[in-house]
Amino acid sequence: MSVFSGVLRWIARRGAVGGTARWAGRSYKRILKSNPDASQEEICIFLVEHRYKNDQDKKMLHDHFAYVKRTLGDSEINLHSLVMGILMLEAGFADLPLKTQELFNEVIKEELHKLKLPNKVIYGESRAEMMASVGISTL
Repeated sequence: MSVFSGVLRWIARRGAVGGTARWAGRSYKRILKSNPDASQEEICIFLVEHRYKNDQDKKMLHDHFAYVKRTLGDSEINLHSLVMGILMLEAGFADLPLKTQELFNEVIKEELHKLKLPNKVIYGESRAEMMASVGISTL
């Protein structure tokens, strides 16, 4: 890892990227604790509804979830996707160079794993199943 990417990772972890991932993970755990029957999709939608006052911002993230559901399926709404959608909306994530996006993706995953969230919550059901089939811990 170059010095530049190390500094960028440190900034991402302590800035918007890591902060958004930690907010999403902690909020998810808090909501699930008080609403154990809530689905991942319901919790993610609740988080969007309470993070944004602007209807256009809410619509963009609901459209993001609709895209995920359409392309991957209903059980694939997950926190990684939520954080990515938020960062696309708030921080111009999609406009960053691919290498920077990859580094930020790693930081998002690391921060969500630090919160001891199951892979199913972080990545969605099918990806968690795939990870389990090759021996990657799913908590």
